[in-house]
Amino acid sequence: MRFLFTTLFILIVLNFSNSELRAQSLQDQAICAAQARKTFQEENVEWDRQDKQTNLGMRTIGVDYESHYNAKINRCLMLVIRTYSFGKETSTSKSLYDAIERRQYGQYLWTSREGKKYWEVPPLSCELTPSHSETQYCKSEDEFSAFVAKYMEE
Repeated sequence: MRFLFTTLFILIVLNFSNSELRAQSLQDQAICAAQARKTFQEENVEWDRQDKQTNLGMRTIGVDYESHYNAKINRCLMLVIRTYSFGKETSTSKSLYDAIERRQYGQYLWTSREGKKYWEVPPLSCELTPSHSETQYCKSEDEFSAFVAKYMEE
């Protein structure tokens, strides 16, 4: 009987702890989503301002973002994907960064080339920065996506 009460007590405590952790996680995710939305809006205004100032003739085709609170590293991350045209070329940029500190974790830039299939054109830039002192270079969108997945799925 004592074993039954002890087991029941442990289960209740564990369930309460898990519920508390889930509530904290949901709160962190909500805070992160709000911060990412704010950062995205600020960055979009800045991007448009720079484009108009430089008058390079770039035209944004589409821009979107997704946010994720990574509990393992206690960071609010966001992935911004922007597609734009410049004359006959189309470019895609992807950036993974901390929505609060605005530290960049990864950056990918690809531009089409006339007469080439998209898979025949390597990225112009593909940098992965897992720490402030470490930068790795990647050679494909798949490498960049695999790096991003480690941060956006934890």
